Amino acid sequence: MALFWVILDIASFIIQIGGGLLVVSDDPKVQQNGLHIYTAGLALQLFFILVFSYLVFEFWKRVSREGMVEHKVAAKKLVITLYCSLTLISIRIIYRLLEFASDFNSALTQELWNHEVYQYALDATPMFFALIVMIIVHPGTVLPGDLSTFKPISTSIQQSQMREKDAPQSSSIEA
Repeated sequence: MALFWVILDIASFIIQIGGGLLVVSDDPKVQQNGLHIYTAGLALQLFFILVFSYLVFEFWKRVSREGMVEHKVAAKKLVITLYCSLTLISIRIIYRLLEFASDFNSALTQELWNHEVYQYALDATPMFFALIVMIIVHPGTVLPGDLSTFKPISTSIQQSQMREKDAPQSSSIEA
């Protein structure tokens, strides 16, 4: 499932890159088309984030209903972290959508480009804090791993096989 979301994110980036490559053209019509393609890539990325957020909400509802207490606490920590990070990333995407919603000469675009405070407050700062949030509560501290209580079945089977292998063998010849 994670690979699916990574592929969707990469697809939206490729669309944005394609639009960005057209924007550097000398032809104003090609530039405008490139800007629209770039904006569509941003909108698509925001759509994917919203769908993912809905799935996280459904996950949280299910864990709240069916999970063990310690899993609920860990899942809550993960869900809050994801929502904080996704909200900050969405702020940046919305800023970028507004920045390029019309053409390069629009009053809004010129206002945003001529004042660095918008870049820092609505682009760099949200992304910085999204990274900080994910560093503080890294998903690896909650999701399956060597010390997790959410161990996959294959790990449990491997551990029991190792215990059987390391157990002292009883000898059929007794002295």
